[in-house]
Amino acid sequence: MSRYTRIRLFRRRISALLLGILLFPLVVWVPRWRRRSYSYLHRLWLKRSDEPVWLMRNRCMEKRGL
Repeated sequence: MSRYTRIRLFRRRISALLLGILLFPLVVWVPRWRRRSYSYLHRLWLKRSDEPVWLMRNRCMEKRGL
């Protein structure tokens, strides 16, 4: 799996931040969207390579011995 460049990672995190700011009014007024939108933004923020976030987190847990 290839890791993202610093520029691409920066752009992803800026877009997650801007999307979070734009979604904030919707999340406040429609509570059922809160969990789904925060989950998506969290995955967008964490993704650092082409591999799925769940696989990356699983490998990190294995390294820590959890």
